[in-house]
Amino acid sequence: KFWSRRAASLRCPTAHPRRSTPLRSSCAFGPRNGQGEACHHQQGEGEGLVEGNGDAGGRGGGGGTHGRADRGEAHLHAAQGRDEVGEGEDRRRARAGARVEEEGAQLRLALHGARLPRGFVKRLEEKTLDGVLDSLREGLEAYLTQCASGPDVDKDGFDYHRTIWDGVLQDGSSYTRKPETPESAAAIDKLKTWTVAKEADVTALVGEMAAHSASAGVQEAGLTKIGGLFSQQREGADMTGMTCEALMPAIERGMREHMVDPGVQRSGQAALRGLSMSPGQLGLMRDAKGIDLAVESLLAQYQDKEVCQAANGNFSAMAHAAGKNSPELATMRAAGVVEALCKVMGHHAWDQTLCGKIRVTLPFIQED
Repeated sequence: KFWSRRAASLRCPTAHPRRSTPLRSSCAFGPRNGQGEACHHQQGEGEGLVEGNGDAGGRGGGGGTHGRADRGEAHLHAAQGRDEVGEGEDRRRARAGARVEEEGAQLRLALHGARLPRGFVKRLEEKTLDGVLDSLREGLEAYLTQCASGPDVDKDGFDYHRTIWDGVLQDGSSYTRKPETPESAAAIDKLKTWTVAKEADVTALVGEMAAHSASAGVQEAGLTKIGGLFSQQREGADMTGMTCEALMPAIERGMREHMVDPGVQRSGQAALRGLSMSPGQLGLMRDAKGIDLAVESLLAQYQDKEVCQAANGNFSAMAHAAGKNSPELATMRAAGVVEALCKVMGHHAWDQTLCGKIRVTLPFIQED
């Protein structure tokens, strides 16, 4: 009786909350009919009123059963749809996997026998291969040209061009300088004792380096001698012909063709430092892209501490020689000197001595 009155007061048919079957009372909106049909003043036609069991008015009309059937059919359609989506996704993944496998097979065949060092791949992604050797470019193009027709190549006549990768770094640790020939070894000994008394001696020095351009040892010895000659010039030695026009071609050729050699880059930074400190030569070196060459060298060898120290000394000398509000200082900023030095500090963060020297250099470049 209580729940009947409660249902009437709420103006909604209900069942006892603790009973599985509704009370035998009538709906507040009308008497229960004799067929047990469900009241539908709120639920709509054919819906059961007793918490989803389909029994309305105590005898169970068909509304709840129809509702369950509809819901079951909907779940069935949804399941079928999910199966179809899953099958379509599987087919797409299979096609994508087959395509990737085919492309991978072609790539593996194209690069068969050529070991791509990780350092080369990293520089390729960073787009810092502007100074790569022309021979490497030409050799790679010739290698890939053989695979232009597809994976079916003549293995007997295939040229693997393995030597084109000999000078490429692998994370700065696997580079090994080629052994010196007797001729290059003799040239190194000659350059170590080179003296300059007249302009012809400078021309001969540049010619000796050009004659052994493939030797990293000769280039390092020549660049080291150039830096030493500039040091002697600052101390008062009379040396004619030590100009940017005469020396910059040798410096650029040696550094660019041996960008992967830390010793060459360290000596090249020292040679550029001496040239920038020579009176009247910094502007000419700027026009010859010497500042850009120094930045490129540092970015290629920023993991080598000695190269970083030489580059920092070079940039410091450039900044002091340029002075405030100078075009040379603006070129240094545009070439990315600040960013390159910051990259060095990030890599050598635990080396307080090196980072301290860079912190001293940066304000002279950043501030006018």
